Order: sequence, then C-alpha cells, then structure tokens
Amino acid sequence: MCGQNPVVPPGRPALPQQAADAAPVIRQPLSANDAFGHPVPVRYSLEEAWMKGILPWKASTMRTYLKRSRERGNPVPEGELDGQTVRYTEDELTIWLAAWQKQAGPTTGRLPKGPPGLVAR
Repeated sequence: MCGQNPVVPPGRPALPQQAADAAPVIRQPLSANDAFGHPVPVRYSLEEAWMKGILPWKASTMRTYLKRSRERGNPVPEGELDGQTVRYTEDELTIWLAAWQKQAGPTTGRLPKGPPGLVAR
C-alpha cells in the first residue's frame, strides 16, 4: 500500500496537505458589546476630562459644581464607579456643562449683575 492516499473515513473529505500543516488559528472570544456591535464609550475621570479639555475646571472645582448642581436640583451625570474613581463619558460631561453654564452665567457660579462699570442706583 505504499504511495497510496491516506485512508479517509467515508463522508469526510481529506484536507489539503498545506492546510493540515498550518498552525491552528486561535480566536479571542468577542465581548458582548463587540458581538452585538455596541462600542464601549470611553470614560474619563474628572482630572482626565480636564486634561483633555472636555471640562474647563480642575477636578476639585468640578466636584464642588456637581455638588451645587445636586443641591439646586439640577441633573448630574451618574458616571460609573471604577474603584474609588467615578468615570464619565464625554457626552455626559458636555451635556451637564451646557446646563451648568446656562444656569450659572458666563464666568462664575452667580448670575451676571450687568456690564462692568455700570453703577447701580
């Protein structure tokens, strides 16, 4: 039986020699989000958001403003707890920032009193 093809069980075709010698392909399992086509949004700590320019204030100032928002009944982004750090999406932060700036005025937490140099009577 020299020189004959290897014995192949009926119903199962023989693999070409090149495919049989190739290293097996190891595939990583997909995450639930990847499998269903839902990308995971990037989340930032308040410090990271400030460093990226998403927020105009440092983390300590942001925590104060978030606290004031809660006290005033304004919606505050929930974020996602990661250890001891709360992380927010850029959308959560920019939506909150727009609402804060609308209620707070141009530069401070107070509503503007009027143009500079205007004398109140």
